[in-house]
Order: sequence, then structure tokens, then C-alpha cells
Amino acid sequence: MAISDKGAKKTIGSKIWGFFGSLKLTLFVLFCLATISVIGTVIQQNQPAEFYSEEYGRWAPLILRVGLENMYHVWWFSTLLLLLVLNIIVCTIDRFPSKWKTTLEGKADVDARFIKNLLNKHTLILKDEPAFVRETILNVLRKKGYKVKEAPDRFNRGAEGISIYAWKGVIGRFGSDVVHVSLLLILCGVIIGSITGFKDFGAFMKENL
Repeated sequence: MAISDKGAKKTIGSKIWGFFGSLKLTLFVLFCLATISVIGTVIQQNQPAEFYSEEYGRWAPLILRVGLENMYHVWWFSTLLLLLVLNIIVCTIDRFPSKWKTTLEGKADVDARFIKNLLNKHTLILKDEPAFVRETILNVLRKKGYKVKEAPDRFNRGAEGISIYAWKGVIGRFGSDVVHVSLLLILCGVIIGSITGFKDFGAFMKENL
């Protein structure tokens, strides 16, 4: 069975996209950055080569070769940051459209089976007339600041019940996206700084009189 080039490219592209959007990549990069940060705290940075020879002995060549004496400016540190940036971008692109669509639609026309499958649910048994219960629920929700959307008259279509959707605090749904954008700005600044960052050294000498 032959596979078209278009299908193969789509499969490869999906795998690459899935790799950059995977939780495993997020955990791996965060673990590496945390470990590197600890190492960077233990090993003094930006010192002369003689300092590392005296301070770390036989480990000095390895430290200098890998770049642990200036690790926040080496290529592999920037690569880890770039991977994290790509991971955040892909995750945001994957989740934002569906979140935005759900927020705009506010689907109200659902049945009892959908409600039963929800993890967070509560059932009340009321003996009043459906029309009275409907008005009571709508009034309570509106007084509490909820925006309400009601499905079309389901009784006319043979459905047993009334479907109401209420919501408030929509902006809270996009809190994670705001955090992602903030992280992207911080990480981009760190990457730019590690590549083209400004370095300055000063010295002070005092002559004894």
C-alpha cells in the first residue's frame, strides 16, 4: 500500500508538533534548568581559568570544557530556553482556539446524559411547575452576577426538560494564557541577554600615602 508524500509530511509534521507540545518535554526542560541553576549557584561564574584550577583541581578542565564557568551564556543553556519557548508557544496554540470557541459559543442545549457525565454536579428534586422553577433559577443566577443563556424551547421538540447555561468571570479562563505570554517575554529577554548581553568590569585602586 502506497502512502502519499502529503500524508507522510503531515504525519512527520504532526509528530514534530506533538513533540514540542508534549508534557514530557516541559518536565525534561524544567528539570534540566533547575539542575543547571543549582550547579551555577555552586560553581562560581566568570572567573579566570587559574581560579578554577586552584578551586576545583582535577574537575577544572571539565568545567571549562563544558562551559560551567559561564553557563548562562553557553549555547546549550540558550538551547534549553529555546525549547521551553517553543513548548509554551505550541501548548498555547493548541489550547487557546478551543478555549476561545467554547467561551464564545456558551453551549446551552445539552441533555441529562451530558450533565450526568460531569465530575462536578449536583442534583435537586423540586416538585414545582417547570415554568416556576425556570424563572426561579434564572432570577437567582442573575442576582449572583451570572450571564445566562437558555436553550430554545425544548418542549416543542419533544425534549424532556429545560437547558440553561450560566457563566461569569470569563477572563479567568485566559489566566494561563496571560502567564504563558509573560513567560515568553521573560525567556526571550533571557535568550537575547545570554547571546548579546552587555558585560562590564570595574577596578578600584587606592594609593597609600
